[in-house]
Amino acid sequence: HISYSNGHKKLEGTYKDGKWEGLWTGWHHENGQKKFEGTYKKGKKVSAKYWNIEGIEVENLDEAEDYPMGGGL
Repeated sequence: HISYSNGHKKLEGTYKDGKWEGLWTGWHHENGQKKFEGTYKKGKKVSAKYWNIEGIEVENLDEAEDYPMGGGL
């Protein structure tokens, strides 16, 4: 897996022939909350779920990366 400098996981998954394969999970930097979980085949997304920094399920990665009240990094 790949981690942020604060020690929280950033990404975890496997590669096959240099492409994402199977289950991949990503986390938010600030609190380690899950950001996305997706299934990939030959580097293409088959299915995915996304969560914002507060842990609320959202529709897509853009919404998962939005910060409440205009905050952020």
